Amino acid sequence: ASEIGVGLGFRRVLFRSSAYNRDSFLDALDAFLRRMPNHGPDEVARRIRDKSAVFSQGIYPVGPGDHKGKVFHVLWAGRWEYDKDPDSFFVAMREFKRRNGDFKMSVIGEKFRAVPECFEAAREEFGENIASWGYQESREAYEDVLCDADVIVSTAKHEFFGVTVIEALSAG
Repeated sequence: ASEIGVGLGFRRVLFRSSAYNRDSFLDALDAFLRRMPNHGPDEVARRIRDKSAVFSQGIYPVGPGDHKGKVFHVLWAGRWEYDKDPDSFFVAMREFKRRNGDFKMSVIGEKFRAVPECFEAAREEFGENIASWGYQESREAYEDVLCDADVIVSTAKHEFFGVTVIEALSAG
């Protein structure tokens, strides 16, 4: 424990994305060190906090798309996991389709662990409306989807930063 931060002689500690990340780490560090027989250096968390800063993630600006005269295009982009609440998105799109009919939608993002079943059902249900689906294999393909969309929808129950939303906004 005495080797933490090379004797705490560091100049700066950067935490990515949010103060929440920093605070949750430092709170857990305090609790962890209190369980150690020698408790480690005194006030480690406070000393790290005093030398810390939050480093917000940057985005890559995307050129604006041309939306005139096109069918309305709705975009949902995120990890294909339950915490992004895709079910709510598909429920809303069902209602949107019932009321408006003509639109296209893109549902993009990476698949990791267990993919919620609603994705496969939605792909079948909205087949005729789908413009893009799944992971975009290149940065160019990803940006093309962002630029073509008229609106991006986030149904995430939790988000630290929302890079894709910010990039879509920069695309207009």
